[in-house]
Amino acid sequence: MINTLFQSLQRRLVLIFGLALCVPFAFGIWASLDLYEDALRSARETTQGYAMLASNYETNVLWQTHQIGESLINDASILAMAGDSSDGGNPGAADVARCRAVMAQAIAPFPDLGNVTLFGLDGNALCRGFEAPQSRNVRERPWFRAALARTAPSYSGYEISARLNEPILLYLRPVIGADGKALALLALSIRMNWLRSIGQEPGLPPDAEVTLLDRDGAVLVSSSGKDDTGAGQLPDATFIQAIAKGGLRRFEARGTDGVPRIYAVNALAQNSIFVLLGMSRDAVMGPLRLSLMTQLAAISFVSIAGMIAALIAGRILVTRWTDKLTTAAATGRLGAIEIDSELHGAPREIRVLAETLQNMATRIENREADLRRALDRERAVVREIHHRVKNNLQIVTSLLNLYQRQLPNDRPDHGFSELQTRIRALALIHRQLYESENLKEVELASFMERLCRLLQDGSGLPPGSVRVEVEVPPIRMLDDCVIPLALLTTELLMNSLKHIAADGRNGLIRVKLTVSADCGGELVISDDRPFSSDIAAQMPDPGSISGRLIDSFARQIGGALSRIDPPEFGSIIRFSIKKPAPPDGGMADL
Repeated sequence: MINTLFQSLQRRLVLIFGLALCVPFAFGIWASLDLYEDALRSARETTQGYAMLASNYETNVLWQTHQIGESLINDASILAMAGDSSDGGNPGAADVARCRAVMAQAIAPFPDLGNVTLFGLDGNALCRGFEAPQSRNVRERPWFRAALARTAPSYSGYEISARLNEPILLYLRPVIGADGKALALLALSIRMNWLRSIGQEPGLPPDAEVTLLDRDGAVLVSSSGKDDTGAGQLPDATFIQAIAKGGLRRFEARGTDGVPRIYAVNALAQNSIFVLLGMSRDAVMGPLRLSLMTQLAAISFVSIAGMIAALIAGRILVTRWTDKLTTAAATGRLGAIEIDSELHGAPREIRVLAETLQNMATRIENREADLRRALDRERAVVREIHHRVKNNLQIVTSLLNLYQRQLPNDRPDHGFSELQTRIRALALIHRQLYESENLKEVELASFMERLCRLLQDGSGLPPGSVRVEVEVPPIRMLDDCVIPLALLTTELLMNSLKHIAADGRNGLIRVKLTVSADCGGELVISDDRPFSSDIAAQMPDPGSISGRLIDSFARQIGGALSRIDPPEFGSIIRFSIKKPAPPDGGMADL
């Protein structure tokens, strides 16, 4: 099938161009995929950058809170309150008032800070910047114990402010004495409402979803609006736990709403707070996929355009010249083609091929002309031979006529008459041959018709006394078969005419030739003579000249002679007919 598909030169040129394009095409595909992977990697890194950008405000708030906390723990009034508490003493009202004034003054310029409290080691509040409706002991709170166990600042989880009645995040800073032991715990309340602007930083994608998580994985604030649970946009709980443990910073997962997202995490305050940014995977990768598809489509388009260009260029530069040569060869004018004009602009190889083919065509034409002239001479010679043989046979017939007239009247002349008839039949055969087109074939139907008329006219019977019906198909037959068949017909027809003449009555003779599909011939010559008990006596004597001639002619055509049983008399000859060569490569008549 492939060989059939690429038989034409034009298609093979396109195939060659296509194979040549395979390497750059494959390289283009590989480069596009590599660029796509790089773009994906860059998009994921960009998502991490967006998470850091989304943390700017929170980072500033935490930094500012830390600065205030560091300033307060170094204040003399607060250190005094912490020292008195750790020594078991009760601070005086004046100390409490000074402490409160310092705290209130420290957080007053910052509305995102709700309150500041100094807790003793027993969990009771020693001093507050702003009084709360009720004072609670926090000794059993997990964040209190955890904060006192370390010297560095830490943060609580999600809390509710009793004073503001709103969610807060506590900045916890132990007050360390000279001996390195904790004297008290300073807690600054960061108002969650001021963190609700998370995810609104300039430069963030509009579809970016940002969530603030505490160290336990609880949602502090979400950019989704009033619902601070972040429902829908958050990944599965296992991912949240991995974030809280501090190991997972960038991953891809489905949100609880089923939307695939790319997540990035930015850890704040020594892994106490986490900013989780999620972006729809389709939003991130959609443009990249579109870009990839565009690149692949461009590569495919360029390849297809190149194939079409190769097809057109192959037609213009190569195959149209070969088509001209093919057309010239098919129309027989290859030798007369004008290379300078008709092949002007053709490739040098095509022009050389055309010159070579033109020289070959010229030599072939010259050779054919020589062969035609030789064949014409041969045909003229053969025709002349047949003509002279026919004339010589007519001369022999004339000589026999002269000799017959000199015979005494009492001597029978049947032998001379039959001999003259045989010679006339031979002359007719040679005449038919030299009148034929190729001198070797005879149109059998007309020839048998003329032969029977010749034998009937030469029988000496009165006109109309014998009727000869000839039924022969219009076929051509070679001379080596026609001659013995004609002479065999002559002998059998002369025998029928002789017996009809002997009976002195009118008669009918039938000559019929049939040809089968396998080129088998059957010649039937019969007459309607009266029934006789001695049938063999009315057939040619095998020992006579006529009988021996019939047997010889039958063997020459490879036939078998048999007798027809009454009520008719006659003979059947079955033989094989040789096919003449088909004229001009066409089908033979047989």
